[in-house]
Amino acid sequence: LPHEASLDIDGFWTDVLDDIQFASPDLTHVYFLNVPETRRVGAEVTAKVPLVGGARLEGSYSYMAATYQSTVQIQTSDTLPRPARPGDIFPDSPLHRGRIALGIGRLLGPLLIDGDIDLRGYSSQYLRGDESNQRPQIPGYTVSDLDLALTFRRYTVSVAVENLFDRQYSTFGIEATNSVGGGPNAPVVPFLTPGFTRRFTVSASVRL
Repeated sequence: LPHEASLDIDGFWTDVLDDIQFASPDLTHVYFLNVPETRRVGAEVTAKVPLVGGARLEGSYSYMAATYQSTVQIQTSDTLPRPARPGDIFPDSPLHRGRIALGIGRLLGPLLIDGDIDLRGYSSQYLRGDESNQRPQIPGYTVSDLDLALTFRRYTVSVAVENLFDRQYSTFGIEATNSVGGGPNAPVVPFLTPGFTRRFTVSASVRL
């Protein structure tokens, strides 16, 4: 299946007044507040290159710095809360994101093969509740997926494997009081949301 080479480069700079933001003072409550000034600055590069034998190579990289541009105190579980100041990075917002994928689309007689394997990476991110960027970040991670479809005349069998190498990673985190057995002096600790473990999906279809 033919593909053309392409390269796209985009940049952006957005200033927002009275930005509506999430705040999470604990694990069970969320409220909204208006932040006087915020900014999002970044760039994105996407490239596609055809290879021999119906193979293709795709990649993308994006950098986005979402930052506070005014001093604001956001309610948090931290016992010594500090306000977010101009230049502090939003929680749950990695600065760097990237993807590279190797695919193939090839017709072998009546059999069509179409598939790709990709690797996606995300840099570290601050915890929700750490808008002032004081605590250690959630580590960055990479994860791979595999998709393959075989079509023979009217019949198609598809196989998808998410988290191909069964990596352990966290996609979200919040700082909150660990009230289990902590008593009145319960510590503030990170609570993390783990990514999915390896998952297989197999499907078959018939075109009528």
